[in-house]
Amino acid sequence: MIRITLTITDQVAAQLDEMARHDLESAGVLVAGLGRSDDEVRLLGRQFIAAPPESYLDRTSTRLRLDSAAWMPALKRAAVVGGAVSLFVHTHPGAEPSPSVYDDVVDEQLRPVFETRLGEPLYGSLVLHGTTAGVEFSGRLWEGQHLLGPIELVRQVGRRLVFTSAIDSPSPAPPSAIFDRQVRAFGPAFQRLFAKLHVGIVGAGGTGSAVGEQLARLGLGRITIIDDQTVDATNITRIYGSGLADVGRPKVDVFRDLVARIGLGTQVRPIKDRITSLAAAKALRSCDVVFGCTDDLRGRAILCRLAYWYLIPVFDVGFLIDSVGGVVRGLEGRVTTMLPGTACLQCLKVIDPIRLTAEQLPAQERQARIAEGYAPELDHRDPAVITYTTMVASWAINELIERIVGFGDRAPFELHVRAHERKISTSSTPPDPQHFCAQPARWGAGDEPPFLGRSLWN
Repeated sequence: MIRITLTITDQVAAQLDEMARHDLESAGVLVAGLGRSDDEVRLLGRQFIAAPPESYLDRTSTRLRLDSAAWMPALKRAAVVGGAVSLFVHTHPGAEPSPSVYDDVVDEQLRPVFETRLGEPLYGSLVLHGTTAGVEFSGRLWEGQHLLGPIELVRQVGRRLVFTSAIDSPSPAPPSAIFDRQVRAFGPAFQRLFAKLHVGIVGAGGTGSAVGEQLARLGLGRITIIDDQTVDATNITRIYGSGLADVGRPKVDVFRDLVARIGLGTQVRPIKDRITSLAAAKALRSCDVVFGCTDDLRGRAILCRLAYWYLIPVFDVGFLIDSVGGVVRGLEGRVTTMLPGTACLQCLKVIDPIRLTAEQLPAQERQARIAEGYAPELDHRDPAVITYTTMVASWAINELIERIVGFGDRAPFELHVRAHERKISTSSTPPDPQHFCAQPARWGAGDEPPFLGRSLWN
């Protein structure tokens, strides 16, 4: 069964929250991009346009009547923003946000108008109600005259990661006693949420396997793991769940077996492919969060775009051991959080544009340029030690937990661990205003062709 969800930024969430708390019924239009996968229709909130005051013909705490000025300018704006679907949003200040019989009539009237104006067969509606605990909602999505189903979940992506289920969602089961010690730390709501999350991991090596094992033991619901390599003898010292008998096996299969042995119910979808493959990259569209655990700069560049095009938080992880002749000069780890409003790896200079260009050249041309001194060598194998890959993996998961639980005063977007100096520092470098990560026009673009704005894929 395909589920329908909505993801919004902090800015859109603040607008909806303010409207939901108004004493009188209020309305507006939410312009959204679209991400469509085999198991989910994901609406990506790009811009909320409130109905102008003059469009209200009748307005009380229990009744609302509008003229077309409440939605027509917004639909015109939607064509400029590039939304694939628009949702009519209104509030129920004095009652739960279930659609009324009158709301059914309004949806029936507005649906063909919205579809015609946008040239798309999709129409959605959302009902909000503000409470002291937050905003409650119900929502629906149509494709033509066919009701696709209810909007089950709203994700808020920003300083915090907030996941709100629709009021008519089934009551969640209590967490298993197995997780008692975690529940004592973060409460049952965290454990129930974690059991529903779908996390992507790009790279099943030392860092990726450490991220995956910890997520599985935390009680995560689903993991999609992507890696095209097989285990070699030098991997055994770092890959969790591996042994010498696994040499030659796909890393993703070793990871799947590891999670199965843990036995806490985490579902694993192993994909033996590179993230530079179009099919593999598209498989991440249904994830709630992605961990980047690859040294491939092309892969990292793709994850940069995924974070903004699909409003999916990406935690990119890296650790560098600077060692010459067995003498360690530096042990430096990094966890970078990418989501709308933050700088991407290119703005942070984590991705070297010269090396990235060399990676993208055909093999024969790249070797010719290397021989001529015009491209860097790419096959250098950096030192790696399990204690450090595990350490930085743990810090990355800590960043996810903090954004869900909110136990810190602030959430920096980059964490630096200098293990050789026993120092930890943070930074929140702003993005380059000229780059896509700083341009809201790209946020939530979703399935707009070409995928992620890239025309070349493996």
